[in-house]
Parts: sequence; C-alpha cells; structure tokens
Amino acid sequence: MNNTWPYSTKKFALITLFTSLLITIGLKLGLPIFFTENKALIAKILKIALFTCLFIFIRSAEKIEDEYTQQCRYKAFQHAFSTTFIYGIFISNKTTSGSFFTTIDMILLYQILLYIIVFYLYKSGIEKIKE
Repeated sequence: MNNTWPYSTKKFALITLFTSLLITIGLKLGLPIFFTENKALIAKILKIALFTCLFIFIRSAEKIEDEYTQQCRYKAFQHAFSTTFIYGIFISNKTTSGSFFTTIDMILLYQILLYIIVFYLYKSGIEKIKE
C-alpha cells in the first residue's frame, strides 16, 4: 500500500519552499520592497508555509517508488525520531528557557531536515557502503 502523494507535489513544495525562503531572507535583511507594518504576521505565515512545504516534500513520492524506497523512508523516520527524542531529553535538562534551540519550531525543523538527509543517504546506498 502506497501512502505517498504524487511526485508533482514534490516539485510544487520545492518551488513554494524556495519562494518562502527568499521572502523570509528579504524580510530579515530589511529590503525596501518588504517595508510593511505587518512583518510579524508575514513572518508567521512564512513559517507555516515553510513547515507545510517540508511536510509535503517528505510525503511526496520519488520518481521511482518501490519497496526499497519505502524501506528507506521507514529507516529515516526511525533515525530522525530517535535522534530528536534524545536531543529533546538533553535539551530539556538545560536551563535555556526561551532559547531559539528549545522552541518547538526548531525541534520540528531539526527532525524534518534530519529525516530528509537520512532518507537520501539511505536511498543513495550508504547502507551498502558499510557492508
């Protein structure tokens, strides 16, 4: 049973993701085109767009979707979840309340990016290199 979305949604997610990142960078740099009174609202919308695009990206199918790809997805999720859990345990013992690295946004971003990296490492055959 294939629970992934069509490959075309991956392309849409990447285009939207890069557009959101460019607008975010423009806001942070204070470019004149982005002078507006609603910077906070725009930043929140861009954050939602970033996470939505990353979610769509990881749920979208690859060009060639087979059992090996599904196995790579499972292993990547397993590693990303385990690593994020350990990270959460260590960071919860620190007294860094309100820090950038303790917000739920950063933990989610860390887990999603770690998943993507591990998935593509497994898909590229990194496991076969170990043998």
